[in-house]
Amino acid sequence: MNRWLLLALAWVPLACSSPPPDSLYPLHSQRDAAYLCRIPYTETYDQNQAWTRARPVLVIVHDSRATVYFENDQTQQVPLEPGMVIPSGSYACPR
Repeated sequence: MNRWLLLALAWVPLACSSPPPDSLYPLHSQRDAAYLCRIPYTETYDQNQAWTRARPVLVIVHDSRATVYFENDQTQQVPLEPGMVIPSGSYACPR
């Protein structure tokens, strides 16, 4: 009986704890940052540049544009779209 009670007491906190809210759904700014990390790979930007085979690492958002940094130390300037609302700052690109 004691073993079952101990097991139940150990299980209750695990069952009642909820995952962190950011693991369920990304924030709006995280989605926009991930979108900005993918923009340089679209046809309008992808013109046999040196960064096309590199992974984006960081995006820094300014007022009207964003700078995407790649793992091979290359950068690409990307204009922000009119409806995009993302605070200025730096964001890590998703892997």
